[in-house]
Amino acid sequence: MKNIDELFDLLWKQRDNSKYSRERWIEMELKDEWTHPRLRLSLEKRYKLSMERIQQNTDLMENEKQELTKEYTKIYESLSKP
Repeated sequence: MKNIDELFDLLWKQRDNSKYSRERWIEMELKDEWTHPRLRLSLEKRYKLSMERIQQNTDLMENEKQELTKEYTKIYESLSKP
């Protein structure tokens, strides 16, 4: 099985993943930081969309999808804490 960084690269093929750490990329994605503030989706909605993208990715095996899901969930839970 590939390591988590390789899995993340498979999920985001067109992105230069060397700019930020994997954790920072996920955090920015979940916070919807690339979207104009008035148009940003909630953390919960972005998390749901991320989970859908992982599950729909055909380049990933089932156990790899589970690993990515764990990583996203860990970061989502840390961002959800008050």
